[in-house]
Amino acid sequence: MKTKFSTLRILSNPFPFICYTTGLLLLVKSVILLFNYDIFFKPVIIWGFCSALFYAVLTTTLKKRNIFILYLCYILESCLRISYSIAFTQCDPKYEILLISFFIVSYLFNANTKKNKVLFAISLILISLTIIHTFYFKFKIHVPVTELNPAQLLFARTEVYSNILITFIQLTVISFNSGLSLKKMHLKNETAQKKLEYITCHDILTGLMNRYLAVSHFSSCESRKMNENIDYAIAILDIDDFKKINDIYGHDCGDFILKNYTQELRKKLGPQIKIARWGGEEFVIIFPRLTSETVFELDTIRELLSLTPFIYNGQIIHVSATYGMSSSRHLPSAFDILNDADSNLLIGKQNGKNRLVVSQKF
Repeated sequence: MKTKFSTLRILSNPFPFICYTTGLLLLVKSVILLFNYDIFFKPVIIWGFCSALFYAVLTTTLKKRNIFILYLCYILESCLRISYSIAFTQCDPKYEILLISFFIVSYLFNANTKKNKVLFAISLILISLTIIHTFYFKFKIHVPVTELNPAQLLFARTEVYSNILITFIQLTVISFNSGLSLKKMHLKNETAQKKLEYITCHDILTGLMNRYLAVSHFSSCESRKMNENIDYAIAILDIDDFKKINDIYGHDCGDFILKNYTQELRKKLGPQIKIARWGGEEFVIIFPRLTSETVFELDTIRELLSLTPFIYNGQIIHVSATYGMSSSRHLPSAFDILNDADSNLLIGKQNGKNRLVVSQKF
């Protein structure tokens, strides 16, 4: 597990790892040249050891604070080392491989570099000048391999191998970093898509289904009724005297009542029963499968909720609701059932509220 987290940390911010690797390779090269010491190697060995120490200290210090300064120092040191090595040794250690990879690294890896356009431009100018210098030397000044002395030949070989290795490490790490970035972007888009779908189908205040999703459940119930002859029921409820609650306690309290009343209703009905906010203080309840206990259970829940105290800002508020209910036994469509239930809700309102009125067509 620790290895996995370490790998993800490297891939999400790969540049410190690249700097550590470069420093380590410079140290290894310097040790190889030291064991095969020639006076020709002295300045190169000193530079190698100093650069390795430079990378170790700078990377440890800046890897979490200012990654762009670290990036700029890396480009500066690499360009100076390449220019110095070419002028000093007068051989061709294939630096163009490394320099071209710098452009890819600069473009792909670090979004932070693009935020500081001036410093980013400086780094690209440094790389470009070093490439011009390298190719000018490559075609005009350098000594052919056949004319190199043993010391120059050893230096050229170690440089070629290390350049290929550094380029491979850079491009590999950056490729994985790009893949990880694309994966994160995909997950972010997926999360945003799910959030958008949720907002499209749910009421923000109560978290219940909205009309759009309720209608799709109507269609499902109608299909089951047609194909499997499974009867369903629809109830519609309206919070009693809701305007009075808003007038006395304020609209925030009204929102509190809507949210908490429907939460309690949802808990008591269970996951199989669907509830949707139909509009204002009206809610629709969908019973996908009608049983002999459906009416009794809903009326019991209604009564329990009318006795439940809701506490808002230290004040106890009792809330009741009137319900109308109908079923698919004698009505052809879900909207016909809903309209019938709504008519019975109106009868309940006219006859004292806080009651469940079941349709004669039930």
